[in-house]
Amino acid sequence: MEQRQLRRRGNSSHPQFKQYLGFLLSRHPSGISAGGLIAEFLRVSGSPLSYEMYGYGDHLEMFRDLTDVFTMQEINGENILYPPAKIEESHSIDRSPLRSYSKLAASLASTENVENEAPKSPGKTPQSMANNRFVDVGKVELKGGGNLVYVKFNGKWYVPSPCVASLAGLQSDTILQSLKEQHIEIHDVEVLRESERDHSELRFEIALINCPLVITKAGTLIKEIPLIPWKSLGILLLAFGTERVELEKTLRSISESFSMSDRSSI
Repeated sequence: MEQRQLRRRGNSSHPQFKQYLGFLLSRHPSGISAGGLIAEFLRVSGSPLSYEMYGYGDHLEMFRDLTDVFTMQEINGENILYPPAKIEESHSIDRSPLRSYSKLAASLASTENVENEAPKSPGKTPQSMANNRFVDVGKVELKGGGNLVYVKFNGKWYVPSPCVASLAGLQSDTILQSLKEQHIEIHDVEVLRESERDHSELRFEIALINCPLVITKAGTLIKEIPLIPWKSLGILLLAFGTERVELEKTLRSISESFSMSDRSSI
């Protein structure tokens, strides 16, 4: 009861805070994941979004309570936030997994078909996310459930290790460590580091698309995001218990998802 009263006092006495959250949400009129909004707050304000300051147990509890700012729906396993007035329109919104939240993603290029290796971005070979925002990060919805996030870094395709860890049912990103214990070595792994300024934009784009385990409970980004080469995805899935037949179905599902996204215009 005391915590509920604290929250109510905090909400009523901090209208500027709610107004700021509403402003961030207004930049994503087609909705944004809860994790994406946490990352957006961190990127824009430079400080993590604190729930404890306002008497909440976690971010989701705060989002659910601020009903005059957010309406939250669970879609494909993700908690998506909308402005309250927009919720009735949500069913007509195109949620193609390669659309990065409406107007902010207007420059996202459609993805070509994949065969056995990786998605290909037509006519684009960017070397820096700074010059090609929203072009090199995307995700595909797997038929078996969950989303696979992919990124393009220095002209090559990768899957962020924390995202694969989440698909494998892990609570933290111990993918590379677990593989090492199984005497499996993944070559050509890249690491996006907090200390590298050139990595900042791509790190935030991965967080904005709601790559699981990239955002900490405190609302910050993990210090290092390993990028595993796309060609090693099959090895990863087999190493974490995926049967070969199921592996083939999963990879086929990814390929079909990219093929479907090709036919949707941005």
